[in-house]
Amino acid sequence: MVKCRHPHHSSRVSTSAHRRRINCYVAKPMIANLLKFILLMSLTNLCNAQYFESLKLDYSEKTYCQPETDNCSTVVTLTKDGNKPIEIKGLNGPIHLSTQYAQVFSCEANTYDDRKYAKLFNLQGELLATVQHRGSLHDCGTTIDGALYWLHYYKVVNSKPINVLVVFSNTGKVIFEKELSYGGLIKFKYYGKEYSLKIDKPQWPV
Repeated sequence: MVKCRHPHHSSRVSTSAHRRRINCYVAKPMIANLLKFILLMSLTNLCNAQYFESLKLDYSEKTYCQPETDNCSTVVTLTKDGNKPIEIKGLNGPIHLSTQYAQVFSCEANTYDDRKYAKLFNLQGELLATVQHRGSLHDCGTTIDGALYWLHYYKVVNSKPINVLVVFSNTGKVIFEKELSYGGLIKFKYYGKEYSLKIDKPQWPV
């Protein structure tokens, strides 16, 4: 399901001349049904395109799937002022954007294949940083201000499911990481500013 709302968090952001933000994000990135996955990527692509229009930069996503499987990869294409398109290939998404740093964040969901890292790119398609996965990725996004990225995992410890929350900066530096036996509102600080993220209760990994 794709949600677009104002002014809560995510990187699916459209910014107008008056800096009004409309945030669109993937509520549940782990999708078992291939048709739902393709629809989800198409809808979030619209939100990404709106944001890049404010930068006078054309943005598009195309998702390719292996026949009769849920194994898909996405190509992001960025084009500015009619110049040669820049392609970022082989992404596994969900894909989020940071308005603060003009970066492309690919969560690299690892349900259907063995993706090891989430990835950060600049608008030139250059890989800036990677963050190693801690378990089965359940959700991901950015903070309200677009300053930080987060990854939410399910993991099994002592035969029980737990949450793992990882938050990192635009350079890929992990600034908060915690294993939790519960869900709810998780608070942390970065450079004196308090942030909060609401996560689901732990479930068994897919």
